[in-house]
Amino acid sequence: MMKGKIEFKIINEINDFKNLKEAWSELYNNLENKEIFYEWIWIEEYIKHFKNSNFKLFVVVGEENGEIVTIAPLYIEEKKFGIIKKRILKFIVDRTADYQCILIRKDYNHYSVLKKLFKIIFEDERWDMISLNNISYREKQSILIGEVIGRFSDEAICYKKVEKIAPYINIGEFEEKRNAKRYKEIERKERVSDKNENININIDSKWDKDIWYQLVDIHKNTWKDSILKNEDYVQFYESLFYKLYERGKLEFSYVTYDNQVISGHLGFKCCNKVYGYNLYNDESWKKLSMGDILIKKVINHYKNSYDLIDMLLGDEEYKFYSTDSVINICDYTIIRKKQILLRLGKKIKSCLCN
Repeated sequence: MMKGKIEFKIINEINDFKNLKEAWSELYNNLENKEIFYEWIWIEEYIKHFKNSNFKLFVVVGEENGEIVTIAPLYIEEKKFGIIKKRILKFIVDRTADYQCILIRKDYNHYSVLKKLFKIIFEDERWDMISLNNISYREKQSILIGEVIGRFSDEAICYKKVEKIAPYINIGEFEEKRNAKRYKEIERKERVSDKNENININIDSKWDKDIWYQLVDIHKNTWKDSILKNEDYVQFYESLFYKLYERGKLEFSYVTYDNQVISGHLGFKCCNKVYGYNLYNDESWKKLSMGDILIKKVINHYKNSYDLIDMLLGDEEYKFYSTDSVINICDYTIIRKKQILLRLGKKIKSCLCN
């Protein structure tokens, strides 16, 4: 519903943003769809670790009768396209969150709120382009943003990509949907590993900093472009994971062989579902299939306590051993029409889809 006039403001200062903590949490509790990535703790830790002199907040806040009804948590990134530097509005936690959105109270008309919010954004001249990534189809705005931007067709051109998916397991369908043949093979290897006294499997374990750093090394050795090769991200995740652990929201499981970590799983527990955020596997132990065994044990551990296991972004084969359910994820790119060189540039065209 729309109760009256929403007053908007744009927050650019870090201290002003920090003052939103209580109101953010109240808004989060009144969202139609809650995700761990929308919680205050995630954005708070991100800003604490990555703010610098070039970090430019552009947080749009809508308030009515002293109550915050919407927050668009954005920042301005300056990026070069050839010799041209452009200012891009992005979600603040863009590189770390599998799901992102503009926060809107569930008892408000989302279309009307988005229309008013984007009017405020378009009136501001400090940006050239907007890039809103990883909006889940669980959110109404995955569709509504395109409809709203259509109202600004004289000012901007809007591109939408729907190329990413997030598999998830409905626990009630797990037994009938799991790949029986594949599970039979995993269970055979599981029986072998269970008899091996050198192997120790820890499910839903206590946070352990030493184990974490062994998982970091596995990730860096496995992925050439590992984000964990950047020490800032290692420190961000370590701080975030520990604080989530303190709140009972961290899923932390791992496998050791003679006290050496060879596989691990990090995820979250929130809103009656378990998230599978990262799976770590030491490739030199691939023949043991410990990653598959670990995921199976994690599912079995939580299946009587949660309704859904969200495997998050990615189409890795192992995610489909247990489900055939997926949610679409979309990205929006919005370009002011006066940015002709940017709109026609080969670099930007290569990453956009009508």
